[in-house]
Amino acid sequence: MSMLKKLSLSVITALSLAFVVGCQTAPLSKVTDPTSPNKASNNISLNAVPKPQLLERLTYYDWQLIQVKSKNGKTEPFRHDPPLLMDIFPNRLVFREGCHRYHVFIDDVIGRPYLYRFNNFRTLETLPAQTCQNSGTDDNSEIRSALERLFVPYGDVGFNFEVLSKSQPQPKIALSINNGAALIFSGKEKPQQRISGIPITHELLQRYNWRLIRATDANQQRIDDFYQPDIPITASFANDERGQRFGMSVGQHGSGGSYVLSVNQTLLTQTDPSLAISFGERLDNLWRKFVVVALRPSQLMLTEQPAPSQITNQSRPRYLLTQKAESGETLVWESEARLNRAKNDGLKLLN
Repeated sequence: MSMLKKLSLSVITALSLAFVVGCQTAPLSKVTDPTSPNKASNNISLNAVPKPQLLERLTYYDWQLIQVKSKNGKTEPFRHDPPLLMDIFPNRLVFREGCHRYHVFIDDVIGRPYLYRFNNFRTLETLPAQTCQNSGTDDNSEIRSALERLFVPYGDVGFNFEVLSKSQPQPKIALSINNGAALIFSGKEKPQQRISGIPITHELLQRYNWRLIRATDANQQRIDDFYQPDIPITASFANDERGQRFGMSVGQHGSGGSYVLSVNQTLLTQTDPSLAISFGERLDNLWRKFVVVALRPSQLMLTEQPAPSQITNQSRPRYLLTQKAESGETLVWESEARLNRAKNDGLKLLN
């Protein structure tokens, strides 16, 4: 019998019913400014993060489900080997257990007390058993059944992340649903690295437009497709009522969405750009190839670019933004001044 079969039916029932019968969780206290994403480890706590920026700060942690809570206030522990883990991204939650991964897509919501809602649930992938720590867990039917009962039946489920305990290094949060239910997670800080270059802030990213000037693959070979003189590739960042937003364009194609700047200057972006209009096979194919690279989780590094020797009175610094994708590709962007900030802030950002 697999480890998944050993998971008690009572815990599965509690996990499934938590969204149906509900509970109330402690609200997040009101605070003002978030701490900088480049601060040292002992300054990345959840003590000074307002709700609109909380999701970004939660990406600094690995989260493990430890409890479920029902409407009558009864708390049930969730014990499972391997544990059920949650990774947070701008537009999705990824649940992991053993060799199995599940996507729960989310949307951000304006003008409602619950900031997010569930959009779609699907199995993401099943990893090869030999690459997993728990290669014997080849039957995921019970966990999948539980997750389906949690997410699939609800067409418009709103939820928030609520901080239950801010103690470091293992805070607790609740994924709190608008029907009153919650799943409770314990967090562990992701390892931090020494950051090279200039510390990156949202304000600095949003001050400029960014133009792609160099691209290499995982073997440091030039990606020829991205060097098209008649097809500029650009990116921009902005802040609006929905939070941190990014936009990008490849010639006439453009798209965007939410982004966060996570631990170690890791850029996490929305990962479902649309291709609603065709601009010809050449441009369409280039767009598809580009977004596969640009929207992967990646680490950013910022350096200042010396002014050309013929320019003696440069009024603005020129920056190079290096984006190293987790799959090995590298994109290098050069800063360009924003001539019309208000116009650019709305350019190609999703509504």
